Amino acid sequence: MSALRRAVQSVAPAVRPGSAAAALETMLIRPRPTTALAALLFVRWAEQMCGGRLARADRSALESVQAHLFAYGLICDRIADDEPGARDEALDLLPLSFAMHERLSRLFAPCAPFWAQYRRLFREQVAVNRWERNRGAPQCFDPALIRRLGKKATLARWPAAAVAERLGRGEMAPRIERDFQKLLLALQLVDDLIDAEEDGRSGQINAVLAAAPGSESGLELHARIVRGIPPVWRVARMRLQSLSQRHDGLGEFAAWFLATAADVERRAVHAARARGFAAILQRMLDALDDSETPRRHTQFRAESRVESHRANKRGRVR
Repeated sequence: MSALRRAVQSVAPAVRPGSAAAALETMLIRPRPTTALAALLFVRWAEQMCGGRLARADRSALESVQAHLFAYGLICDRIADDEPGARDEALDLLPLSFAMHERLSRLFAPCAPFWAQYRRLFREQVAVNRWERNRGAPQCFDPALIRRLGKKATLARWPAAAVAERLGRGEMAPRIERDFQKLLLALQLVDDLIDAEEDGRSGQINAVLAAAPGSESGLELHARIVRGIPPVWRVARMRLQSLSQRHDGLGEFAAWFLATAADVERRAVHAARARGFAAILQRMLDALDDSETPRRHTQFRAESRVESHRANKRGRVR
């Protein structure tokens, strides 16, 4: 973990204090099985799959590149979600990009086969980003959508080609990349369980909402989430269980994730139901307020007429 911490700390010179670098360091204080941590471990897992060991300097440089890439993606996500202050962080994107390519250029000559694979992944990432921005198109939870969701972090798979080439095992790169994609897909499906309500309100593509089509506003959104969670979790769990049978770092990570997320479906359904009940209660309270207003107005008018009548009567008596 200390080596990964150094890789994360290497991002600090490329960004402003308190931005993406801080988020990365926070992630390593109490490590949990997340997509970000998995991506940082890809270099070491690729070494295992190739059956070799990188020079320490090579491993350090590649892990640093992956940390820079994650910081880059984190800022892009914040900008896409229009988070406060995110536009200011856009100034960090160019230094991060330069730092990544500067490190890779030290390890791979301009004509090295690695660059062709890197450009391929970059093109795929651009394509999936364009698809994800097409938020108005209705989605169906089918194999095609599952494959596309598995490509949301396409560029994070570059260590497969990089490590395989540095170890002289270039033929291993496609298989390693497929293994990485399987894990990224399962983790993305779990992320969709957690982010279903937020994605529904912002109009982003989400597997849970695709599994339960319907309205994206009001009480129907919570009902859709409750219906959509089980089928999505089944797919994610099956893939993680398959990966957990491996006897390597990736398999251990998948088993760790399953152990910590054993009740993820229950908690996600419970949270969606609780928010749905809260919305129902709020609607009932709003309805009561609306019905009270005309009744109070009528009562006020009646009391005013009585008071006016009494005043007139007192005037006649005088």
